[in-house]
Amino acid sequence: VSILIHLRKQWYQRRVRGCSLFTNKDNPSSTFTDLSLPLRPFPSLHTTTQRITAITMASFRNSVRLYSTLVRVPKIKKQGFSSLVQVQSRTFSSLSNTNVCLSSAILSRIPLPTHKTTFLPKMHTRLYSTETSSNPAPPPAPKKKVAVILSGSGVYDGSEIHESVSILIHLSKEGVEAKCFAPDIAQKDVINHITGKPSEEIRNVLVESARIARGKVRPLSQLNTETYDAVIFPGGYGAVKNLSTFATEGEDFSIQPDVVKILKEFNSNGKPIGLTCVAPVIAAKLFPGVKVTVGAEDLDVGGAVNKMGSTNVPVPVDEICVDDSHKIVTTPAYMVNAPLHKIHEGIGKLVRSVLSLVPKRS
Repeated sequence: VSILIHLRKQWYQRRVRGCSLFTNKDNPSSTFTDLSLPLRPFPSLHTTTQRITAITMASFRNSVRLYSTLVRVPKIKKQGFSSLVQVQSRTFSSLSNTNVCLSSAILSRIPLPTHKTTFLPKMHTRLYSTETSSNPAPPPAPKKKVAVILSGSGVYDGSEIHESVSILIHLSKEGVEAKCFAPDIAQKDVINHITGKPSEEIRNVLVESARIARGKVRPLSQLNTETYDAVIFPGGYGAVKNLSTFATEGEDFSIQPDVVKILKEFNSNGKPIGLTCVAPVIAAKLFPGVKVTVGAEDLDVGGAVNKMGSTNVPVPVDEICVDDSHKIVTTPAYMVNAPLHKIHEGIGKLVRSVLSLVPKRS
């Protein structure tokens, strides 16, 4: 494992395409003759690395034997190479340092080949491909970027923490770059989450949201919608207290101006929007006729969605509602009395659906 780590690190630094490695004086076409596994003749570094991979993966418990095999190489027939690689230590504790020296020297001193090799297994081509081409490899596709809009920290006066973290976990799992934003405003109220009673404290939505984002949160006013491919709103009472006034004004509620601006820009640019729990009421208000879900258990919220000219589509907690025409994806989450893992599954489906709706970059 240590050999592979150091070889890979050096590989990308030096962009080696392949090189001649060790030869045995009795059989110049063979790399090693004293390995316990049968060897095919091959002359390149990547094939030796392949051999080490096979031995390491198949016989991890025999790594001491692998090390002793490496230090018993009879002769390194590369001019100037033997002075660089001192493979003399026979103690397993020095394996990592020997590997650093070995891989660095190999990759810095052995010339590139002029031939094209084709016998690498497919599973190793990403790390050790020696294909030579006049055309450079295409750059990796850029990561998708998703903005997550928080509204505080805590179900009763901010973002629902389980939902927020589930969104971030699934985005991370999908290889997405997620950034958190929150309005820099005072909370509507502060609720004691043990007693459920209001407190006399005054708290800031942005500051409280930083608890979930581990401090990495920016003011909502600084969100540039052109930079992001999608936006997701977790639920919690903060969505209907701090991002809107639905909690106190019902279907005649208003929406925080930055939230209106952001949602309209994402929608007009054909970029998907995800909302969980009670947050879909914001989309129902802003985009009349949209199909969303707030579950089937809270008839008041579902009825309010319908009265605003939109449609509440009851679905199970681990399912989603997708409005393809608006590119809006919703899931009930904690609008339904369900175990956390089911809520997590539903949010995972929402995240994957939102990412599938991201328009392709030109």
